[in-house]
Amino acid sequence: MPQDLRVFVITKKGTRLEITPDVLDTYGTLYADVHYVVELTPAAGGELTQVKVQWIHIRDTFTQFALDKVFNAFAATGKDPVITRKNPKILVVDYATPQKTAVEITFTATDAVNLAKSGLEAHHSYLWPRLHMTGTGLADVQFDVKTRGIGYFG
Repeated sequence: MPQDLRVFVITKKGTRLEITPDVLDTYGTLYADVHYVVELTPAAGGELTQVKVQWIHIRDTFTQFALDKVFNAFAATGKDPVITRKNPKILVVDYATPQKTAVEITFTATDAVNLAKSGLEAHHSYLWPRLHMTGTGLADVQFDVKTRGIGYFG
């Protein structure tokens, strides 16, 4: 398991708020044109070489969505990250140089018109990150982060 795994929303005013279980109904809301950040810190002595992120819609047995239906931009920190989306539901970040410190993967929500067309149910949808990480001490480990998600209220 990573030493630290956190999820943030960056408001339109630029305020960075951590999404924790006690604020899911406050900060943990999907808004148009807002940034959502998954921050991963490898355990002491560990290194990340690949991170895969899928936002699970409600539960893993529910119909899942292509990321570009909900998010229109993706970014990653760290040394020379390469972002790919061969599977439209999963964002993959590869690091040629293993990352020993925290990395951030940012998802920017699309505009309100496209969110309304995304297929997410207003007042019924909840998205939470499923992470696969590979690196020193992390042989393709999966983490479901159900208590650090975002709700969609339409």
